[in-house]
Amino acid sequence: MNKIVLTVFSFLWIVILTNNTAAQNDEMRDSLDKLLASEIHDTVRIIALLDYGDLYEFSDPDKAKSYYQKAYHVSINLMHNSDKDSYLHKRAKHLKGSCLRYFGYLNSAAGEYSRAIKYFDTALQIYKEIEYIPLQADCYINQGNAYYGLGDYPECVVAYQQALKCSEKEADTVKITRCINNLGVISIYMGNYNEAIRYLGKTIELSWYLNDSVGVGYALNNLSSIYLKTKQYDSAKVYINEALKMNRMTGDYEGLARNLVNLGIVEKNLGNYRKAAKA
Repeated sequence: MNKIVLTVFSFLWIVILTNNTAAQNDEMRDSLDKLLASEIHDTVRIIALLDYGDLYEFSDPDKAKSYYQKAYHVSINLMHNSDKDSYLHKRAKHLKGSCLRYFGYLNSAAGEYSRAIKYFDTALQIYKEIEYIPLQADCYINQGNAYYGLGDYPECVVAYQQALKCSEKEADTVKITRCINNLGVISIYMGNYNEAIRYLGKTIELSWYLNDSVGVGYALNNLSSIYLKTKQYDSAKVYINEALKMNRMTGDYEGLARNLVNLGIVEKNLGNYRKAAKA
């Protein structure tokens, strides 16, 4: 966000999103309690412990960590007690990688970005060993988000480009869109506006394909910010008006307010003072 003259929507997609209500959490907690109290395979136990930790990821990170640690120890024991060439060993290693990723999420949320990057990288090496490309992409995306938190934009670009390669191998359009969007946002921060325009244009195209109106709106917002920064006010106005349509369509009232502010800035710079006042 430019603190002086305009509002920029710098939207980075992350891999894990949660949206559970308190009632849903209580129901899940009861189900997990029953599951963990029963005779279950260790692989199921690991997943249940990770799910239990998720319930506390934001409300009580320390408690979440304790469940993730329990899951991690079960995965280590399972690896040690299984034949290295067996499917079970590979599955245990996969779940160990999941535990490490979850440690990474907790550290990212706490602002411990360097530590988070190490966890994501350790998990990444595991997914490379077992040749599981989808979660390699997730690790790269989350490393990129952590580098963003550190303000290390060149490393962001490297991470997102690697994630993009993995996602293209899997033909995963959702992740491809996330990576391209994030590359566009980072390009804005680095002042590479032509590159940002290219990435964000592709984001809009893919978001329409995915019927993701919110994603279209964010990309339009970011495109308009480029033209505002470069004082191309006529182009900025076009994209702001398109973004406003998407804000109204999706009920994004916060985005609507921000874009109206930016529209006022554009009208003022174009000499349309009455329109600026109305905006």
